[in-house]
This record gives sequence, C-alpha cells and structure tokens, in this order.
Amino acid sequence: MKKNKLLLASLALVGSLVGCGIGNPSSSEPAPGPGSSDAPSSEKSEEVKEEVSQGVGEGKILVGNAAATSGAFATVGGPFNAGLEAAFKAYNDAGGFGEEGLKIELKHYDDGFDGAKGATYTEKLIEEDEVFALVGHFGTPTVEATLDTIKEKGIPMVYAATGVSGLFNQKAEGNDKAVMSVQPIYDAEGQVLLARAVAKTEGNMGLGGKKIGVISTTDDAGKGMLNGIKLEATKLGISDITYVTTASTPGTNHGTPVQALKNAGCDVVIIAANQAPFAEIMSYFKTGGYDNVKVITSYVSANTDLAKSLVDSGAITETREAYATAWLDIADTYVYAPDASNTVGTGLWAGYKIYDDTLGLPTFYDAGVPGFSEEYWTVAEAIFAWGLENDPTAAWALSFNSYALAGYIAGHMFIEGLDRVEEAGKVLNWKNYIDAMESAPYDFPMGGAIDLANGARYGIQDLALNKLTKNALGAGALEVYSGITTLKAVEAAK
Repeated sequence: MKKNKLLLASLALVGSLVGCGIGNPSSSEPAPGPGSSDAPSSEKSEEVKEEVSQGVGEGKILVGNAAATSGAFATVGGPFNAGLEAAFKAYNDAGGFGEEGLKIELKHYDDGFDGAKGATYTEKLIEEDEVFALVGHFGTPTVEATLDTIKEKGIPMVYAATGVSGLFNQKAEGNDKAVMSVQPIYDAEGQVLLARAVAKTEGNMGLGGKKIGVISTTDDAGKGMLNGIKLEATKLGISDITYVTTASTPGTNHGTPVQALKNAGCDVVIIAANQAPFAEIMSYFKTGGYDNVKVITSYVSANTDLAKSLVDSGAITETREAYATAWLDIADTYVYAPDASNTVGTGLWAGYKIYDDTLGLPTFYDAGVPGFSEEYWTVAEAIFAWGLENDPTAAWALSFNSYALAGYIAGHMFIEGLDRVEEAGKVLNWKNYIDAMESAPYDFPMGGAIDLANGARYGIQDLALNKLTKNALGAGALEVYSGITTLKAVEAAK
C-alpha cells in the first residue's frame, strides 16, 4: 500500500514555503447498505453497485460535519475543524484522489453544541448537500442525536469527536459498520481511570491511590465513565470507593460533593466529566481547601490552555495535582529552550521568535530539537501551513493545540480510506470505502493503532497519562507521566 499522501505533502513543506445507499443516488429503488447480503445478483445490479456514491464528482469529494464553532465549546470545535482542514489541504496539495485528482471539500455547520441543531444539520448534509461522508462528527449531543440516522442511511462516519457509549459495538453488522469511531469511548475510559488511580507509582504506572473518590456529572459523559469505573471496580475487587454526583450545567455549585470527598479522606479523586465541568469542579477543590490530593480525569481535558488556566487560578498546585489520560503520545513535544537569537532558523519557522511577548505563545524549533517527535513535527507543520493562509494570528497556537491535532487525525484517518480504495483500484462508494477501512489496522500519527476488522467498533483502548502543568516559560504544558500503556499492564501494577 502506498504511503499516505498527506504525510508526504506535509514533509515537503519543510523546504517550501449520494443518495442514501451504495450506488446510484437518483435510483428510485433503495440500494443495499454496507454489508448487505441481499443484493440482487443480476449483471445490471452489479453495475449499479459499482457506481460512485453521492458527493463524489465535479472535481471534489464532498464531506461534512456539524461542530460547535461558537458558544462554550468553540475553543474545542474551532481548532478541531482547523486541524481537519489542514489535513485536507495537505492531501489536496499532493494531488487528491485518483487520476482526476478529486479534492476533498468540507461542508460545515455550526450547531453550537446543540443536539437538535446538530440533527437538523446532519440530515441536511446527507439529504440536501449529499456529502460522501461525515468526518469529525462532533460532540456528544449531536452524535447521540444522529447515530440512528447515520446507521439507517449507511453513510460512512469517520471519527466521532466524543466517547459517547452508543458508539461502542464489538461486532457491527450491515449499516452499523458505517460508524467508525476513534476516540476512547467513555465506558472503556472509565476502566482506565480507575486502574490508573489505584496502580502503583513505581514506573509511573499509576497514582497509588489508597482511598478513591469519584465525582461524576449526570450527563452522558459522566454516566459513561461512571459505568466503566464500576465495571473496573468489580474486576479489580475494589469496594471502598466514595461516589458523588454533580450536574454538568455551567455555573453549578459543586461545593457539597467536593466537600464530601474531602471529608471521606480520598487521596485520589476521579473527575468523570467533560472539560467544562472539570474546570469548574477543580475551582471548588481550591475554594474548599482540598489539598494533598491527586485528581485524574478524561483525555478531553488534556489541553495546554486549560492546564495554564488551572495553574494560574490556583486550582492546580504542588499539593493538588491534576492528571489526564491521552490517546496521543505528544506531551514530550512541549519543550522549549530559546537560543541566543531567540528565533527559529529554517523552513516555515524562519524568522519567528521562540517566544512572542505580544501573543504570549511559545513557538517551534528546527526538527532536530529534543522533545519533538518526527510525527508531531509533520502534523504541526501541516496545521501551521493552513493557519498561515487562513488565520495567521492563530497559526502558532493551533500548531500545538490538542484539539487541532485531533482534527488533523480525523482527516488523516478519512484519507487513509481514500488511499486504500485508490490503491485497490476500486470505485469510490460507501461499501468499498468501509471495506477498505476494515481491511487492515489503522496506525495513528503520534499514537497506537485501531483495527476495525469484523465490525469491531470500540475506539482506542491503550492510553497514556499526562500531568497538567506549566513549563519554564509560563505556558501551559502536558508533562508526560506515563506513555501509552495497555489496560492489562496498568491493572497488573495494582
């Protein structure tokens, strides 16, 4: 199989600045969905099956998503879509798909993290805009509100920016195979959170908790993680855990549940919540004087901007540490050591300061500086190149933003499927695309692998653990505590 053209294009930057079924979308007869076994055997039907699906043609491959680029979650959705667009730009610049050089085009709607709006926009993307696939389907409310529709239509959904429990499927069949999630699913992550909380500190396998507390929000994220925590507690034979719940609504007073955990003497607390309630809950650890405690939470809060905010506010201190899981091993990239000139010497970074006092943002180095993985360097360049063309003032920040990196990987995974279809000489339709994605494991930049074979749809399972902190220059940082590790290995360190 050829190497993904996206990566080749990114490396080159260093030296240079259809209808609802598989087949004919206009047919009045419904075409068999992905994985169907009841397709007619006539020669005519075989010809229909091998036509391109909707969204393919006229020089482009049209894909879409509904993502929150305004409101409270704009700091997630905005960078995520930027990373997605950066991946598509690199692929398009490298020539696109097939002999015609079809370019990927993203159709996006801002749903403001509102499930009802997300459902309306998703229906519009499929039925009116006729996109080929949903890529980077974003946020728990919208994903939950649209899973049934996606499965009914059989349209490929590549990468869901959420870990909602409904994505979990150990053996998908038929149109259910169209749902190709990536990020850790909340239930599975809950198991990892508890395993890390109680694992020994030797070798940085865990936090060495003796008395575990759990504060979970009442939304789907909190419920999913809580379910996983309880499953893991049974598995590990742990019964002495203090459980409290709290609302995820902005402005909720979390003082009472936090105080209950403090009174119980919990030395490690799992916050089973998304990033917004996590940040609010942490502020109540500060106001409640809850010290000598380690907090561990979901990968969704593994973000440098959030880390800086919590350290600056005093929510994170030397006696109140905070950790987050991660499915990408990128934290060692946040290392800075300005030279005498305080500038970067080559490539895209030529002439830029290592630290810009106006923007307050650390910048990048030449590729050989310790702390930068080759894969991260490639991704950062692609995102930065897109930023220079579309949002120059944010280009620096986007290049090391966790959500932008996730968006890039969503695009990278979609492109992997295109490469496989093209390499096999197949027509680009829904069935061929899904079959290609199941044909071999997919290796993530900066991460592990996921295997969709035989309908396996359970997301990434092996996670790293990072500490939320600040670096010497005062910028937020994710300090590596433990690299990507299997759950089985963490459990063995209990």
